Amino acid sequence: MRTCVRRSNNELVTQLQVPAPDSQPLRFDKRYPRSFLEQFLIIIRKNFTLYWRLPDYNAVRLFFTCIFGLLIGSIYWRKGNKTCALLLIIITIITRLSKPQ
Repeated sequence: MRTCVRRSNNELVTQLQVPAPDSQPLRFDKRYPRSFLEQFLIIIRKNFTLYWRLPDYNAVRLFFTCIFGLLIGSIYWRKGNKTCALLLIIITIITRLSKPQ
């Protein structure tokens, strides 16, 4: 059964590979079917739909983000009053969080 279907599919593919003698080559008016803005908005809509498809997961992520933010904020509370000290603290936090243990 499978070999018969495969054989007929292969024959159909080889038959359809050759264009008809009176056919014209394909032509399109535009390079892309939609503008850049339309494609961008479609991708944003898809990502938004995918992101909010699992609200329980997002709620847990938000909860842990708040907890870790409060934890890190309490660790570095009143460590410096100047902008330079604040920048140094931010760089320290980023390096500690991004460096694997």
